[in-house]
Amino acid sequence: MKLPGSVRRNRPQASGSIEEDYFQAAKRTYDRQGFPDLADNQKTDILNNLKRFFRSVKFVQNASELPVANDLGAETPWIPSQCQIQQMAFFDDLSTTVYVLKPLWDKMNSLSKAALVKHELAYEHQRGLGAKDSFMARRYVAHTFAIHGPEAILEGATPNSRRYIMQDQGRFSSLVVTHGNSMGKPKVMIHFDFLNAYPMLAKTSAVIDSPVWELESKEPTETEPFGTCIVKTPGIDHVATSAINGTTTSGLSLKLDYKTGLPIKLTILDSEGRVMTSGNLTGSNNCSGSPLK
Repeated sequence: MKLPGSVRRNRPQASGSIEEDYFQAAKRTYDRQGFPDLADNQKTDILNNLKRFFRSVKFVQNASELPVANDLGAETPWIPSQCQIQQMAFFDDLSTTVYVLKPLWDKMNSLSKAALVKHELAYEHQRGLGAKDSFMARRYVAHTFAIHGPEAILEGATPNSRRYIMQDQGRFSSLVVTHGNSMGKPKVMIHFDFLNAYPMLAKTSAVIDSPVWELESKEPTETEPFGTCIVKTPGIDHVATSAINGTTTSGLSLKLDYKTGLPIKLTILDSEGRVMTSGNLTGSNNCSGSPLK
């Protein structure tokens, strides 16, 4: 299969070492999250993770030995017309066994092998968060193995932007909030660098109609161990919804509930309007949010 030139130019060359290609992919995820030195400091742990993966691999010789994955979802991946999709792996969650079709594995270079490992690990994590197909995992791997191209996560944020957290039963989203105006109306731009406990590797944002957030902190409780940010501006009763725009968030939307005397509530909805996560906003001690560094 011959890929278009633009695709080939945007991906790294196979090094010949799956360990090196896997590590460099991990390093790009940290770099795009804003931690350029973290991968080098954790290289041993990253490569140990690769070793643990292979301890779970069981190679099979025939496609009939692979359980059917059926995880493509509604959005089929683009492939050149002369190519076809063929399953070559299956991750059995019950036995934590990864079945891999050996004849196809042997034809892959080190870069493609590293990408397969990344996909299986990413989709395992996503299934734990309730994913029904591998769409987001495929997009995550595409960004991980792209040398350049994704728009920076905080593109459009300003020095006055502030960081907040939203948690829902252990899942968290990290968001950067920028207040502004459009056509004379107050707006809030929300950038996500983590969404539903999954790291974003490119700009992922929503623009919502909202007055400026005037908040005060509420003491931590057993159910809200990080405290809560309460709307203190009188007379506010505002609900707004907007699409979440990003290369890994097809169909997702964000709902904001902003009412006097109550916490700001954020809800992430899937493409069919079902709640994925929902929780109250938390910030720094005074609920002004943490400054960007």
